[in-house]
Amino acid sequence: MSEPVMLEVCHKTTLRLEANPCNSSEYSFFVELEVDKSWYLPYAPVKIYVNDSHVATYQTTMYGYFIFHWNFDPGNTSVTYMVQAVYEGEGNQTAVLNGTSFDGKAYTRCTTMYCTYKPAVNMTQLTIEPEARQENTPTKTVEQMQAEAEDSGWLTVWHEWSWSFPWYRLHMKLAMNGATIDIGFTPILPICEVLSTSIPHGFIPPIPITTS
Repeated sequence: MSEPVMLEVCHKTTLRLEANPCNSSEYSFFVELEVDKSWYLPYAPVKIYVNDSHVATYQTTMYGYFIFHWNFDPGNTSVTYMVQAVYEGEGNQTAVLNGTSFDGKAYTRCTTMYCTYKPAVNMTQLTIEPEARQENTPTKTVEQMQAEAEDSGWLTVWHEWSWSFPWYRLHMKLAMNGATIDIGFTPILPICEVLSTSIPHGFIPPIPITTS
């Protein structure tokens, strides 16, 4: 008794599956169905599976391909996804030829699978990282920044009143690395002028100053 023979009579198909990232969680997939490595099969249904779950079925265009997008949601941890494209073939039939041995036992002599197009599968594995979340720090108000500067000692603000013109002047005194600058602002004119300075030898400003 010889070993059973397996025959296939059908066009061989090949699925091409390419994944291209659009952003951290969304991918674009290119799927192409080739027949006998010579032409592409149009209007053929292809099923898409993600981690063994059927999520969609697409049909190839007249040129034998299609493109689809998929948005993954890994949550707060990295997750590995297995994406499969499955073409189940067309016109699948099977014929079995049985025989009988000398001792009267039946056995399979030949199995022939007939189909128009053979099934095809392709898959790709993707590891999706969680998207970085940015925490926005609330912007401080002018009053808050002034209060912090006054508390640190490098800014002092006081008001000067007089009976003569211009009657009022706002003083802002800056103290930085041993240097002091008194700036006066008169809103009625308006005029802003440096009233006095005290800058020690070798003074280094906390912010680099360049001159052109």
